[in-house]
Amino acid sequence: MLAVVALVMAATAAQPPLTFRAEVVLARREVRLGDVADLGALPPGLKAGAAKIEIARLRPGQTRLELNSAGVLARARAMMPALTPWTVASTATRISVRLKSPLAPVSVGAPSCLQALEPVAAGSVPSRNQFSPAPCGEADLTAAFVWDRQRRVIRAARDLQPGDLVRAPKGLPHIRPGEAFTLKARVGPVVVERQVTAVQAAQGGGPVFVRGRDGEVFAARAPETDQ
Repeated sequence: MLAVVALVMAATAAQPPLTFRAEVVLARREVRLGDVADLGALPPGLKAGAAKIEIARLRPGQTRLELNSAGVLARARAMMPALTPWTVASTATRISVRLKSPLAPVSVGAPSCLQALEPVAAGSVPSRNQFSPAPCGEADLTAAFVWDRQRRVIRAARDLQPGDLVRAPKGLPHIRPGEAFTLKARVGPVVVERQVTAVQAAQGGGPVFVRGRDGEVFAARAPETDQ
């Protein structure tokens, strides 16, 4: 009986306390214990479950969150009481959580380059008809495009001037927002044309919302090639 009590007391005795990271950058709004704490001192049987404990969540539009390790530990103990021995002697720490920027460099894939045919403003959504294929030569390898995760579009990372050589990104759209083009539909032997303006970026032949001259917005299919 005494041996059993001794084992229980040893299991619940204070263990080396968890340590925390002062700054954390995440790509998701959910903040988990494994994001902010070093769980290396935990037994393997506890570590996996502890890492998944949600201890906070950033609100929509919120990009930063300040946490106190005492509050984090209280939440962890409430969710998993078995963590108590590793949380009772932890030193108070301020934890700064930051949401990763929605803009990230766009993958350029296999080496290929484009030459700008007209000015492209930083932050704008470019299209393929603003560029022509060109040998890379002395192309500026500085990222010329970024992926806007919130809007799900490619944007110019910097101002481009006619003649500038850049590395070609994957998925550069054929049609950019605000670009005018002609929709064509065949009705029997008759081809009906309608002038429209793209409301969103689109790939050639892909779905796109457009606005007609009368202001009506409707779904259409982008032309296969630039017009």
